[in-house]
Amino acid sequence: MKVLTVDLAARFSAATVMNSSFKILEEFDSWGKSSFDFVNAVINAAVKHRVDIIVFEDVPYGLSKQFMIKPVLRLQGVFIHALGLADLIEKTVFLNPATWQRTFEGVYGKKAAGALAAAQLLGYNPPDMLAIHADEIPAKGKERTKMREQLKKAATDYVDSFLMARWALTHSSRDEMLEKSGIQAISI
Repeated sequence: MKVLTVDLAARFSAATVMNSSFKILEEFDSWGKSSFDFVNAVINAAVKHRVDIIVFEDVPYGLSKQFMIKPVLRLQGVFIHALGLADLIEKTVFLNPATWQRTFEGVYGKKAAGALAAAQLLGYNPPDMLAIHADEIPAKGKERTKMREQLKKAATDYVDSFLMARWALTHSSRDEMLEKSGIQAISI
């Protein structure tokens, strides 16, 4: 079985394709891409690797700040349209963050530090985003600080996508996932 997981956010997203041996086949992100380019990258990866299940991290339950959720919901809509055109809707689920986070000790409630520790216990370290994008970082000033913080945050999205893939591969099928709380199919 192969899964594609996407830690989805309006500003930065990371994706992982993993097989049932827990081997990462591909990982990529949205850095420097338009929303449409990232959507295309996800669809292309799903087709290229012939994934069995696509898992998007959903907007957490109880989030009430519209300025935070509206951009993500719009992006979800773009993804749903593209998934429909690629005939991938029946392979796709949306996953409540708490659902996967609670399956890894120390992740739920400890956020990025807990997730990184859990991923490292499984032998994973995220890409060094600061090194990868070193030539884009200004030499000094507020923009330098801002970009460095964004890149550090981006590494945490890789960790989440990795852990989501590990979580997904504990299930034998999409149907099995859908029997659990916190997982939703796309209803069109």
